[in-house]
Amino acid sequence: MILSIYTAIQFFALARSLPKRPMHIDVHERKLHLVYGFFNKTDIDISNIKGIEQSTKMLPADKSIVQFSPLGNLDNHNVIIHLHNENILHKIYGLQKKYKSIAVYVDDKDRFVEDVTRLMNDVK
Repeated sequence: MILSIYTAIQFFALARSLPKRPMHIDVHERKLHLVYGFFNKTDIDISNIKGIEQSTKMLPADKSIVQFSPLGNLDNHNVIIHLHNENILHKIYGLQKKYKSIAVYVDDKDRFVEDVTRLMNDVK
């Protein structure tokens, strides 16, 4: 009985964290902070961004582009960020995955791409 109550609380916490996907562009630190509930998290230095594109195309089977969502292909993406150097995606339970390109879903993709591109072009 106690185990099932504990499991229900965990599922409730997981469900509540899913819609909380704050993406924050830190202008002062020149970093992009991506968080998907408490499942996935990564920080990207603006200077490491090679390019950013708006895209909903299918991701390659070779997994050269990592899906940010823990739901994988069940979730959509509309922006792909390409990096100069590998970065680390921190996943639940301390798991990590290296990537050079990552696919994310952003609510206001036009503004997001514009803001990141502006920072990329702004030499500090």
